[in-house]
Amino acid sequence: LADPAAGAALLRLAGSPEAVTGEVVAAALREGDPLARRVMDETAEVLGAGVVGLVNALNPRRVIMGGGVLDGFPGLMDRAAAIVRERALPAARGVDFARAALADDAPALGAADLALARLRARTGGRTPEE
Repeated sequence: LADPAAGAALLRLAGSPEAVTGEVVAAALREGDPLARRVMDETAEVLGAGVVGLVNALNPRRVIMGGGVLDGFPGLMDRAAAIVRERALPAARGVDFARAALADDAPALGAADLALARLRARTGGRTPEE
C-alpha cells in the first residue's frame, strides 16, 4: 500500500507481524486500518470465489455460512454473496444466503444425528429409549 500509515493499527494491536490473527485484523478494521480493510476485501474475494465454484457445481437453493471469521468481519457474508451473484452461472444466481443458527453447536449436533441414524439403521428404527 502507498499509505505509510497502513497497517499501523494492525501492528499496534498485534505487537508483531507474527502475532496477527483474525481477531487482531477485526479489531484493526473497527479502528479503520487500511491494511485490515484490504485483508477483509481479499478475504471476501477468496471466499466468494470458492462459493461460486460450489454454487455452480451443486446449484443449491441456499448457502449457510457461519464461524468466527463471519463474526469478526461484519459484512463479509454480504460481500461474498454479492461476488457469487455477480459471477455464478445465470441459473445459480438466485441462491439465498443465511447465517448459521447453530453456531459452535453444529458439529456436535451433526455428530449426534449421525450416531442416532446409524443406531436406528442397526436396530430396525428403534432406539434404546423406545
